[in-house]
Amino acid sequence: MSNAIFPKLRGRSWSVMETPQTSTRLSKHVSGRTVACSLYKYPLYLFELKYDGLTSASDPSFSNLGAQSLQAIEGFFLARAGGFDTFLFRKSDVTGNKFDSWADGQPIGVGDGTTTAFTFVREVPLASPNAPYIEPVGQVEPIGLNVYVNGTAQSPSTYSLTWPNKVTFNSAPSAGSVVSADYAYYFVCRFADDTLDFENFAHLLWKLGSVKLQTVKQP
Repeated sequence: MSNAIFPKLRGRSWSVMETPQTSTRLSKHVSGRTVACSLYKYPLYLFELKYDGLTSASDPSFSNLGAQSLQAIEGFFLARAGGFDTFLFRKSDVTGNKFDSWADGQPIGVGDGTTTAFTFVREVPLASPNAPYIEPVGQVEPIGLNVYVNGTAQSPSTYSLTWPNKVTFNSAPSAGSVVSADYAYYFVCRFADDTLDFENFAHLLWKLGSVKLQTVKQP
């Protein structure tokens, strides 16, 4: 698994497709009753992006697409060997919404006096009175991480970031104490396909009709 971050490029077009994926096994009995079994504890996600403008020009003044944006995404794909290697995807880079990749004061657990490790999560709000949907994040960015116990910021010397998505305290937080944090996070993905179709539609100008990123199950 690599820690390479999927490139943020100017030539991406709307729309961005996001497809949550679950897996359910249904068993129908002779009585007519159906028994459902969910095979995934947490969903996987498929993201589809399109790029109407890429350039192979090295001169940044040639277009407003950034110098060699074609090489940036093609090289990234080749370095991953297509769908072989994983990488980090920052959803906010394509949606423009900071909170698609950032948690602010997010509760991640309640101390019991013995537990030292807590998993970073992302929260999807639901309409009241329903509780929000919560799932683990793929990987946390160390830069900008702040950890709190009962609202009090903790010194980085009192905890460590455990790959890929946990904080581990040197000493367990006391029973009943609320552990929360501010952090940026990534989806861990691989390319869903082993091919990409680039089209050279004008001099030094290219487009990429579709690139699909598939999240992977974390350990």
